[in-house]
Amino acid sequence: PFFSENLKVHLKFGGSRYFKNGVEYLKIVSCDIKIKSAKVRVYFYDLFKGNKALETTSNEVINQNIDLFVGDIYPTIEQVLATRLLKIANHIFSLGSFNEILPIK
Repeated sequence: PFFSENLKVHLKFGGSRYFKNGVEYLKIVSCDIKIKSAKVRVYFYDLFKGNKALETTSNEVINQNIDLFVGDIYPTIEQVLATRLLKIANHIFSLGSFNEILPIK
């Protein structure tokens, strides 16, 4: 499992309006995510076929150096999430016109 405290996520979408059959729609063209966490801990189970002492020691070493791991992992997580959220956002905005989804009053 992966545990995080004080996780902060900055999410920014970019979009453009377009017309189809005279109706205005929105297409999301970019998604940028930045993740920051004050404290991250991980715990891997059954790493050494039941050797609890080695498992505990390994997890302690990983967590003492977690910043090294997180620095390498976060960009990949951010990229995967951004790609997925871009697809989800475009699916949502394909369900209705701009004014139906984001009515301006």
